[in-house]
Amino acid sequence: MSDRLSRLTELIQNLALASLSILLTAGALELIFRLTHPPHPELRQPQVRYVRVDADPARGRSSGYAYLVPNQQAFHLEAPVSSNSLGLRGPEIQQPKPAGRYRILAVGDSHTFGFGVAESDTWPSILERRLRRADGWRDLDLEVVNGGIEALSLDQEVQLFKDRLLELEPDLVLWAYYWNDMPMSGDPSETPPAAAAIESDDGASSPRPADRPAAGGLARIQGFLKKSYVLYFVVQRVPALQMAFFPTDVTRWKRATLEGRGSARIDAAWAHVARRMAELVSLAEEIGFELIVIPLPLFEQMTSSIYSRSLYQDRLETICGELGITFLDPLSEIRAIEPSYPRDFIPFDGHPRRRVYEALAGAAAAVLTARPPQSGAAAGS
Repeated sequence: MSDRLSRLTELIQNLALASLSILLTAGALELIFRLTHPPHPELRQPQVRYVRVDADPARGRSSGYAYLVPNQQAFHLEAPVSSNSLGLRGPEIQQPKPAGRYRILAVGDSHTFGFGVAESDTWPSILERRLRRADGWRDLDLEVVNGGIEALSLDQEVQLFKDRLLELEPDLVLWAYYWNDMPMSGDPSETPPAAAAIESDDGASSPRPADRPAAGGLARIQGFLKKSYVLYFVVQRVPALQMAFFPTDVTRWKRATLEGRGSARIDAAWAHVARRMAELVSLAEEIGFELIVIPLPLFEQMTSSIYSRSLYQDRLETICGELGITFLDPLSEIRAIEPSYPRDFIPFDGHPRRRVYEALAGAAAAVLTARPPQSGAAAGS
């Protein structure tokens, strides 16, 4: 009996020592990360405000969207933001467009708007500066307009484009597509109950039932995760861990995207994207502007080469090829600078910083400067 008790006591002591060792190691790593990594971004006040426009099918507005409160001086995280009278980020836009001006319009979500970075560090601003120095472009009356609004889906961007951006008379539209712009409702591995389930999902930014915050113990774990530098660093790199801590529609679709999965629901979502892209082609032909689609890579694709099975860019390129849209993939140029967290990404968020946007703008500038500027009329003829 005493031998058994002795062995049990020894086992308990060993487990206690092992647990203490793990806790001390984790604590040391946490301290190292906190000393060597930047803190959470400061929310400087006032934070930027938005005007919300609701869907109104009776008036032809199939999707709601948002734009910046016009003429405001505010902040996004720590970065200053100025909006013009049209509710876009950047300086005032002259309307009607002056004769002879070549206007490029960048459309997209937070990656185009410039989540948490200064206006001069957004890729539309960097692209304009590069083109102004390029042969064949420096003598142009050139303007690049930032039409990006954070948190919008493809449907919302198309509606914003038709309602407020077409009046800018762009000669060239650079449409920055991000992986979550497609409808993401339900488990991507399941068959959608009906085609209407995809058609009716306009990708609104309000939380869906599956995306609501967790309750109880899981919520406390998530709260600790957001505060722990080490756990955040690890979880952001492993989609399986993201699913464990944040089991939402978004993380399910993200994992499916990175792993190159296919399913009836994913196919239906891509078919929805194809219909929206076809709508843009029709507008380009009718109004007269050139259209280029730019797929923005995921954080995991930019910082790692292990997701070679991802079909995200391939599927979008196929859609663009079938519709005759110029496709510009900047992933190789971004990977070439070897971006890393947190140097090149917003701390505790993952949106890119200046170096990534410089690579993206460089890829776009290389394509554009390889040919003379094409007028909207020529592109639409």
